[in-house]
Amino acid sequence: MRVLVADDHPISRSGIEFLLSGEPDLDLVGSAADGDQVLELTAALAPDVVILDLILPKRPRLVVLEYLKRLHPCPRIVVISGQATGLSFRQALDSGADAIVSKEDTSDEVLAARLGLEPRG
Repeated sequence: MRVLVADDHPISRSGIEFLLSGEPDLDLVGSAADGDQVLELTAALAPDVVILDLILPKRPRLVVLEYLKRLHPCPRIVVISGQATGLSFRQALDSGADAIVSKEDTSDEVLAARLGLEPRG
């Protein structure tokens, strides 16, 4: 499974990448720090999964998510956020997120979302 990680905080991005590096069935194909990079790298790399911070620079909230859901083939989108509210998580699900993970969740919960278990929210 090809994965792209998008988070504007380098330490968060590195932590997610480290978590995923221990999974034998995952191939980390890219890393993005803003909305423009997510769109460019998704088009160029065609990941199966995008782990997407809900709040990224250079694009309004949820615009990146809505754009990604229109792609063909459409990647699975796992939204991750540390500052989101129940309302913003609901908005992300309504905009097409396949799963929602809080940065306060455990690594097992992040991996469960990646494996396609029921979305949170």
